[in-house]
Amino acid sequence: MRGRPVLLILPAVVLCAALLVPAAPGAGSKDSKRWTESFSTSSCAWSSTGRNDSFVLEPGYQQIFEGHEGKDSVHLEITVLGGTRMVGGVETRIVEEKETHNGKIEEISRNLYAVCGPGNDVFYFGE
Repeated sequence: MRGRPVLLILPAVVLCAALLVPAAPGAGSKDSKRWTESFSTSSCAWSSTGRNDSFVLEPGYQQIFEGHEGKDSVHLEITVLGGTRMVGGVETRIVEEKETHNGKIEEISRNLYAVCGPGNDVFYFGE
């Protein structure tokens, strides 16, 4: 695993990085983004697929990260699965995370996400 970047992402970190929304009109170029801590879901057009600049929620999409935590070799696979689950009336997409330490399974989790359009904000609905 030499020469590979050390980059491990936990679901909460991915979610925070994904919550970017377009800047207000006149706030810079049309491609500029701003951070927000307040999200209104009242006008969401929910989708179990979609993407924004930081998060891809399309079946079959996969990210693989490798690195080290102390002396442990860590491998993390994040895979957007084809399955969905209803949560509070919203169809969410199942995203599987498989983490191994030194080649042994440490954790497998299945997390639920949905996209709120038209801003393409990604929301985490649980595990």
